Amino acid sequence: MQENTQSEFMKTIKEIKSSEGEAEKIKADAREKADKILHKARENVMKMKSDMEEEMVKAKNKKLKEGTDEVEKEVKKILESAKNDASKVKKKSLSQKDVDALANDLLSSV
Repeated sequence: MQENTQSEFMKTIKEIKSSEGEAEKIKADAREKADKILHKARENVMKMKSDMEEEMVKAKNKKLKEGTDEVEKEVKKILESAKNDASKVKKKSLSQKDVDALANDLLSSV
């Protein structure tokens, strides 16, 4: 009977060790799955961050382009205005030269 009790005791110990082994395997599998999930989540976050940064750069570049275009339009307006003013001054100067030449011709003929 003692052998029978000892045999049952050993059987119980083996079952406990087997259960502990299974529990450890289950925990290891769970950790591995959790690590995979965390890794995938980190990858997704990094991708989202990268996409957002790219969108921000695109938006900033668009704003800069719009500002550059606006500045270029203003510069063109200013240059056109300066060109017109220079043309007017040039015509006025030619007119003044013609008047001076006529006045000199008139004075020299008298």
